[in-house]
Amino acid sequence: MSAPPQFVPTPPKSKTGLWIGLIIGGAAVCCIGPMLLLAGGGWFAFKTGKGSIECMVNFSVVQKALRHYVKDHNGKLPSAEKWQDELRPYVENSASRYEAKSGPFKMFDPNGDWGCVDGDNTTGMSFNRDFSGKNVKEIKDQMAAIVVFEIEKPAKNANQPYKPLDFEKSPKLFTMHRGWLAIPLTGKPLASDRNGSLKPMGTNMSDISKEPTKSKSDDDSDVKINL
Repeated sequence: MSAPPQFVPTPPKSKTGLWIGLIIGGAAVCCIGPMLLLAGGGWFAFKTGKGSIECMVNFSVVQKALRHYVKDHNGKLPSAEKWQDELRPYVENSASRYEAKSGPFKMFDPNGDWGCVDGDNTTGMSFNRDFSGKNVKEIKDQMAAIVVFEIEKPAKNANQPYKPLDFEKSPKLFTMHRGWLAIPLTGKPLASDRNGSLKPMGTNMSDISKEPTKSKSDDDSDVKINL
């Protein structure tokens, strides 16, 4: 009589794979999830602030073009009635250099509307009629001389005397009004506060609505135009 087959119990299934899966899943929730949220928040911040950054660039480019124009025209500023036409070659030259290193930020088309597309707002640029054709030697305080400034709508060769616009109607940076931009003959581009005063662009937006300052830059690198 043969011996009955020996009973061999089935070994318990290993839970190692399960634990590894739980650990990886937990890591994904704890680590990868916040990273995705952070990336999404960074994209939202970039998309929201992109228009304001490009607007600042546009005004900076026009300021540089204006300074080159003055040097080529014996110290005279362009005429208010055709200032964009007269500055256009200088802006095009600056635009070609800027676009080579601009990355995701784009400048306005020198042959199109001069101004900014900032969120739902399309603003324009105006020349200060008070300085039409004026020689810079006659301007004593070049840092306070607002020659080009932002207006509510673009218009070809727009020109008018400078006066502060309603702060509450200015485009927003995130949830706060950023103020209206302006460029002096010499010095940093400026942004208005709710009191109509001007301060250098890039100042914290929460301060723009609180602290009025004079429209002068403290940057010693700003050089007066002497011709």
